[in-house]
Amino acid sequence: MNTAQLKTARTILAAALTCGLIAQAAATGQPAEMLPRGDDLMRKFVARSQQEDKQRLDERYGFIERRIHDELDKNGNVKEHSDRGYQKIELDGTGYLRWIAKDGKPLTGDEIKIQHDNEQKFIEERKKKKEKAPGEDSVKMDEQFLSAFHFEAIGKELVNGRPAYIITVLPKSPGPSGRNSAEKLFMHMQGKVWVDVQDYGLAKVDVHLTEPTSFYGVLGTVRQLDLELSRVFFDNSAWMPQSTKFSLEARKLLTTTRIRQSSQYGDYKKLGK
Repeated sequence: MNTAQLKTARTILAAALTCGLIAQAAATGQPAEMLPRGDDLMRKFVARSQQEDKQRLDERYGFIERRIHDELDKNGNVKEHSDRGYQKIELDGTGYLRWIAKDGKPLTGDEIKIQHDNEQKFIEERKKKKEKAPGEDSVKMDEQFLSAFHFEAIGKELVNGRPAYIITVLPKSPGPSGRNSAEKLFMHMQGKVWVDVQDYGLAKVDVHLTEPTSFYGVLGTVRQLDLELSRVFFDNSAWMPQSTKFSLEARKLLTTTRIRQSSQYGDYKKLGK
């Protein structure tokens, strides 16, 4: 998206917001509620996210996941399909996704052995290797990352029964360079995020890639990426995944991959003691 397109998009969003506020005031006879600045809300979200990381909340809770995974051909037809169930457990002091079901049925003897071997391999690798340095291949939520986007609060709505701010996300052009492949990819995405009014946790995401983006130098390109997720506030302390859905088309060297995947989560519970 070039500078002119970005300015046009922001003008449309501002106009839509203004019209919405005027309509709300006319309908109720009361002044419309003024929304916080999008940048301020995102900073509060980042502070909440860092608090989650510090408390390692994602390590303290488990869930059951049903994952539908399809690999597609160039015409969008399914060429490989899988339907698997996973249970997040505590293994060797950390969170681990244990494979527990295939096509809605418990694992067979051979599949149980495969899962057991995978768990033993996971434990052995943790003993041999140091933990990956923070941010080595992930998005680091901080001021540098936020500086790559324009944020605008455009309204409020309920997400899973809790009020949330709706915030549009538009990448700046030109914007800063990402510190790794993951950040570089996300810095080319736009859409909306929903931030909880009370807690400032991330409640919902709906974003997509604006243009093909290279990764690992010139070895690969992500041509299309659409991502949706929603979360629920559990045990009055942790944000747990409720659903995720993404579609991806990427090319590495001469190989093109097309994936469509969705997951549903439930049966949340505390792990360990």
